Amino acid sequence: MRQPRAANSSLKLDPPYWNYACGTEIVISVPGAVACEEPTYDIPPGVTLFVLPYAVGSTPIWGIPPSAPPAPQGWLRADGKVDYSWPGLGLLQDAPFGGTLNFIHDDSYFIPTGGVNGIVYYRYSYRRASATANTGADDASWTPIMASLARWYRLEYSDRLPTYQTFDVGPATVGGRSGLFKFKPREPPHPGGTVVAREWVSGNLSEVAASWDTTLAAPPVSTTNLTDDAGVFQVKVEVFDPDGDQIMPGAATFRFLVRENGPTTRNTTAGEVAGGAYVFRVHVDNNKVESELPQPSIGGVAASDDCGFLRYEPGDFVHIQYLAAHRNNHAVFHFGIKRGSNPLASASTTAPYVEVAAASAPTGSPTPYNKVGGNYERNFTPTELVGDCVNAAFAASLDVYGKATNGTHRLGIDASELIAFALALTEADEPEP
Repeated sequence: MRQPRAANSSLKLDPPYWNYACGTEIVISVPGAVACEEPTYDIPPGVTLFVLPYAVGSTPIWGIPPSAPPAPQGWLRADGKVDYSWPGLGLLQDAPFGGTLNFIHDDSYFIPTGGVNGIVYYRYSYRRASATANTGADDASWTPIMASLARWYRLEYSDRLPTYQTFDVGPATVGGRSGLFKFKPREPPHPGGTVVAREWVSGNLSEVAASWDTTLAAPPVSTTNLTDDAGVFQVKVEVFDPDGDQIMPGAATFRFLVRENGPTTRNTTAGEVAGGAYVFRVHVDNNKVESELPQPSIGGVAASDDCGFLRYEPGDFVHIQYLAAHRNNHAVFHFGIKRGSNPLASASTTAPYVEVAAASAPTGSPTPYNKVGGNYERNFTPTELVGDCVNAAFAASLDVYGKATNGTHRLGIDASELIAFALALTEADEPEP
């Protein structure tokens, strides 16, 4: 754990004079001293200066631990995806990321450090995943994340009400390197005057270290973008001195730390650091889902008369089909039919959802919907749908849910369809009243 520090390093005390018997408890008063903020985790022995890539939004970063155990549920996996739970859907597996990703990190109380070679800046950059290792701060294959950031702080005055100010942390270009952000100082700036106290509003773990709009690097496929830009990206974190020169991690400088599944952290492994940067993967997919729900048909005819009824005869089959898809299968769906106000389990998919990659969609009956040419299809006898009714009205709904998350929320790249239809026995076959 980190040790308490005195806030006023220039504090001068009278020479100590010890006149207590050994074993006697005493209280030492140090005016102006403050205890450090207690972290929620422990750090490895011997580590003083560190940078800890913590999370993508609310999704902890797992990294590549020794022996490479799989990431726990809800953690960013080594392949850049995540398995997470969402209300109403349950566990969503192999989910990608999308939208704007807010990266969170923590760092040692002693960062930033002073001096010519002190730790002052950090930088987040991204590139499409490559087998070529990062070669350092001047590797041109990376793009710095440039969204502006600031930190809020509070000023107390002796003669007026408090005010809230912002401290800009970047981006800046230093030593010819762009995209550099300042590590937040231990105390906010002092404007002078009647200020008697100043404090940061938030700690590192509730502030954004870098904000990446992934739709710029990987926009969804559309009429104006015909290329599927989804895929695995690498993100790297680097540290720099006041002149913009990269500081390489090591025993004499600082350590990159990684979270473990519990209140501990660990030193990085060889597979996590390249070119002096901590490197991890994020699978990005901003593509939309697809949905279509045409009217049911009999013999290829969807509506047999001007009244909108689908008229059937004994021996007919009612054909129901729908499209639930995502170009990279990063979605799930549910299809349901109601007769009147009552769910028809035998014609509805089972809860909570079906993967759009599935070759068949199970229902409450032994017969599933099977995928044919991209659509899920099934033929019903009229009796399977109308039951004890001769004529019946129905509603059919299709909901397709995108799995993509920004690390905190499911993005809601969804689609839904709703139709109504009615089955009626042809007039010639209707029973006598």
